[in-house]
Amino acid sequence: MTSAANSMGKLMTADGRSPRVALVGGSPSGTKVATMLAEQFGCSAVAAQTGTAVMELLAHEHVLDLVIVDLAAPGMEALVATAVAGALRGRQGPPVIALVGAGVAGLTGYASSVTKPYSPRELHRAMRVALSRPLGASLPTFA
Repeated sequence: MTSAANSMGKLMTADGRSPRVALVGGSPSGTKVATMLAEQFGCSAVAAQTGTAVMELLAHEHVLDLVIVDLAAPGMEALVATAVAGALRGRQGPPVIALVGAGVAGLTGYASSVTKPYSPRELHRAMRVALSRPLGASLPTFA
């Protein structure tokens, strides 16, 4: 995994910085894998697993270039919608990538979605595309 991830190149923000990425939800092992990949892609990564941690992370991280949310975790969609809407209200938010289970369709408001299990190349591509957009280009919206 390491050599494949490194061969894809380092990710950068539109203004040439190393991206700061938040990883939200999922299993501890899944979050660890996503964190390691993000770091191999040249990002600094912070993770949150619980609802309280999600709220604190989004409320206190003033420089987030990208949020990756594991919507395959039980109850995560509603939790993340509430956290993102509340924590980012009044300021432009980073693009959000959804990690989803097989067969999930119809997501709106996300920069992209990546189906689990995913390859490092799939995650890198989704992150590269999302980071090329200006802040505020996508925030999840739920009815």
